[in-house]
Amino acid sequence: MFKNKIVLIAGLILLLWLPVGVIYNLVLERSALNLQVQADISDSSSGEQTMVGPVLVQQLEKRKATTPSTVQDEIVWQLNGAQQLSVNSDAQVEQRSRGLYRVRVYQSKHLMQAEFAPVAELPSGFLPEAVIGHEQLRRLDSYVAFSVSDVRGLSTLPQVKINGEPRDIIAGSGITGLPNGVRVLIHNDELRQGFKLELQLDLQGSRGIQLIPTGESTEWTMQSNWQDPAFVGRFLPQQREVRADGFSAKWQSTQLSNPTLASLVNCAVQERCAVAGSSFAVDLVEAANPYQQNERAIKYAILVIVLSFAWFYLAEILQTKPLHLMQYLLVGLTLVMFYLLLLSLSEVVGFALAYGIASAACAALLAFYLSAALKSWARGGAMAGAYAVLQGLLYLILQAETFALLSGSLLMFVTLAALMVATRHIDWQQLMAKNSNPDALS
Repeated sequence: MFKNKIVLIAGLILLLWLPVGVIYNLVLERSALNLQVQADISDSSSGEQTMVGPVLVQQLEKRKATTPSTVQDEIVWQLNGAQQLSVNSDAQVEQRSRGLYRVRVYQSKHLMQAEFAPVAELPSGFLPEAVIGHEQLRRLDSYVAFSVSDVRGLSTLPQVKINGEPRDIIAGSGITGLPNGVRVLIHNDELRQGFKLELQLDLQGSRGIQLIPTGESTEWTMQSNWQDPAFVGRFLPQQREVRADGFSAKWQSTQLSNPTLASLVNCAVQERCAVAGSSFAVDLVEAANPYQQNERAIKYAILVIVLSFAWFYLAEILQTKPLHLMQYLLVGLTLVMFYLLLLSLSEVVGFALAYGIASAACAALLAFYLSAALKSWARGGAMAGAYAVLQGLLYLILQAETFALLSGSLLMFVTLAALMVATRHIDWQQLMAKNSNPDALS
């Protein structure tokens, strides 16, 4: 009879996996809704920002004589980065809420200092006598362009100085593929001698910020009050410090290691261009994302259910009165209810507190019910205490992201070893024969 009951208990465990799967799908649904709300809030303000520039843009006209009386004209673009580009940024992050969902937005201040080298002087017109096959160039326009991905984040006008003198800005970057931004006209004498540029701007965004390094040598120093940055992309900061009150980081690169200007040339003539892969980037992530932690917790549900039923079954066979499958079912539903409580509470009070409340509630319910079912407060309390300890150990595993798999494996091994040690002197054949009776499942 006990052998048949083991089979029925295994079937009950598989049956309980159905509500666990429903709760898991609910976690994914709520997570997707959270991302949608974040996108809606970003759409109503400004999204993740990517800064490009400053970069010197020259619109040139090229003429080539094909016959003594025919010429072919073509517009070409030339982009030059600064010899030295230094960017200092400060981003103050706050969280905005819509119902239970939150999104991270920031107000940032940036100071860009760039030094541009002299460029070759070009004539204002073409020579009337052209040699067949010979090419001539003249400059049509020249300006320094700066682009942002979401122009709504420019809450105030950027302040630009050329060689220490304030300069008026023009709306639009003048780059076809990166139209959002501003530009500043550069005079011929400044091109001929080289010039220094200083750009100050306030920029609002959400979730993350990126900088495309356009200088021959670029250095970006950033500080923020956000405690959980995620440094992403192909170029990580050379220096970084994450503190309880925020973080600071410093990136460096050159055009030799990160040739962004070659990609930006295509942006001058194409409406779509991709340069984000070469950026310095930081995401303002939420380290304690309740949905990710709920998803990870549910993956251990099968371990909790199997171990709890194993303890329950062991307590049953050590006493004279067998337990009904309905009692196993009620205990199993309590174990499953933990994950629903965890999800609903974590959206309101945070994952850590929700985990503690849900664990305490389920442990108290198990202690009350099992004490009556096992006819012993000591056994009921011991089993509820073992459940609480198991949930506490699993919480520690959830916090140890890097070694979660190793910790979980060790927990299973230690639990199995403890069970084997505790039952090593039990005569299972004699015990089952003693407890076997027609009413075992009634």
